[in-house]
Amino acid sequence: MGTGMLVWHVAFNANRWSANTVNNTVGKALFNIVPADNIIYDTPLKSAEWQRVAPNLYPGTTGNTSLTDDTTPATTVYTGSGLSQPIYNIAETDGVISFSFIDPSLTGIAAAETTTGEQSRKVYTIDGWQRGTSEKGLAPGVYIIKQGKESKKVFIK
Repeated sequence: MGTGMLVWHVAFNANRWSANTVNNTVGKALFNIVPADNIIYDTPLKSAEWQRVAPNLYPGTTGNTSLTDDTTPATTVYTGSGLSQPIYNIAETDGVISFSFIDPSLTGIAAAETTTGEQSRKVYTIDGWQRGTSEKGLAPGVYIIKQGKESKKVFIK
């Protein structure tokens, strides 16, 4: 199948999502892959066609390391305007994908600390989902810990 980062275009239209017609409008699918090779297929994948997935991955087999308003493919929305949420420096090293988001000079989280202690607090994923009040049982990754008025980024091994 290949390896790399898979990017999705997700748009919201309450009527189409409620009616389960998310991808029924030709040329305006609300939930679709943004393929690194810029080729969008009109037919769903069949079990023997998973080789079609590899060119969709970043950098994958295409070597495509950026997705911006000015690249091909581009981060445009159906109004034709750009999204202004660029992704740069997409790389894969030993199965780990890394990238810079919005600012190409940013390459990671500065001063992430490792914690093994357990304290009463709110624990969030980096995309804002609360995962409890303790680090106990969390999968390895980066989390936001909020306690009182203080917040900090932590890396759970």
